[in-house]
Amino acid sequence: MTPQNLVEKYFKDLTDPPLLLQKIEWTKKYARFALISQEDIILSGQEIFERSLRFLDIDTKITWHIQSGDLALKNQVIASISGQLISILTVQDIALHFLAHLSGVATLARCYSNLSNNCTFQSHQINYSDMNELENKALQDGQVNPVRQNQQNFFYFLEAHQSMSKNFNELFIETKNNSGKPVFLEVQTPEFFQANPELQGNHCILSGWTIEQLTQLDPAHRQLEICGYYSLEDIMELLKLGFTRFSIHGLKTSAPTASLQLVME
Repeated sequence: MTPQNLVEKYFKDLTDPPLLLQKIEWTKKYARFALISQEDIILSGQEIFERSLRFLDIDTKITWHIQSGDLALKNQVIASISGQLISILTVQDIALHFLAHLSGVATLARCYSNLSNNCTFQSHQINYSDMNELENKALQDGQVNPVRQNQQNFFYFLEAHQSMSKNFNELFIETKNNSGKPVFLEVQTPEFFQANPELQGNHCILSGWTIEQLTQLDPAHRQLEICGYYSLEDIMELLKLGFTRFSIHGLKTSAPTASLQLVME
């Protein structure tokens, strides 16, 4: 869903400021605000923040002092905003919600990507919410790439499929050799991996293995992609073991919300 459509969905029932705001006699019709970061963050979500703030007043002015993907330090002014006071106060909560969530995703992603310059960090998670496209952009702002989002562009086999088909191994090898598309095999247990040497290769994704299981993996296979819910501390341990390819689950859903504040000047 595009930022414009998403804003329209969230504001579909809002055509005027709430009655409480309409009844207050404002001493200022126009006001200036500073958008301030209350912690170190990676900024993301500028477009939907702008569309939200301008929903009731298209003439609201927003001047950004940094751009998406940039680091904002604690207490730094990220943007200067001016416009009709009543309009800004009406939409500010939803605008800040979008910006804080997306900046939180970008910030957590950057924490992973900063662990090593010699590793590949990806997000393997597909979020089917309206925010998916914006969250993917936030991941990229955090220097983590969303991968395998379009399931029409590849074939994806699961270890569990073997119990459903007697010809699983032959089908996988045939598909890999003749499909013309990337083919992946998600391996969920060390037992399956060891029992099927003919299926081993760079197409294998070790999914959900524990740190102990990965520690026992033959060093010759530690170039394979690891996929799962791994904390920053887990990744640091795996880096010591020689793993360099990571697909992290939960970056979109577990990222803490960035702390932002809109202050009237």
